Amino acid sequence: MNAKARTFRFVSSYPTYSLILVFALTISILMFLLFYVWDTYRNYRDTQEYFHLTELTGNISNLDDMLTMAAKMAVSSGDLKWENRYRNYEIELDNAIDEAVVVEAKLSIGKSMSKVDESNRKLCEITNRAFKLIHAGQLDAASYLLNNEEYESHKKRYRNGVDCRCNLFNSVPVFLLVGLVFFII
Repeated sequence: MNAKARTFRFVSSYPTYSLILVFALTISILMFLLFYVWDTYRNYRDTQEYFHLTELTGNISNLDDMLTMAAKMAVSSGDLKWENRYRNYEIELDNAIDEAVVVEAKLSIGKSMSKVDESNRKLCEITNRAFKLIHAGQLDAASYLLNNEEYESHKKRYRNGVDCRCNLFNSVPVFLLVGLVFFII
């Protein structure tokens, strides 16, 4: 009777152990899948932010070229329509840089856009002084301000900040492809 009793207890408890094991395994797999989905979503969201920052960096570069051209045309021609054009795009550039600084800080990928912002403010100060000289009829002094070493130094720091951000973006697609391959698998 002892052998029958032990066999009966083992058989009667076997479904309970099996159910507990299956339940624990199911919960473990579910937890893993939830973590995987959460991590994939987070990577997707960060990728969208990277693309947005890439777009902003391109806009900043284009707006900077337009502002530089407008300021130098105003100095060379003395025509104030170039100053008006400069003023129209100056606000747009400031907004794009401010947004890029916020996105860059959110992604924790450096402070190159902060350096761009700082250089842009100094460039704007120099350009505003040049516009005052244009209004006073001193085109040669204004031309000197926009072509001297200080202006070019700030312009170089500005370009280095934008280029630093662009170099980071050139390396991002490799990580995106690796993430995409793991997502598909």
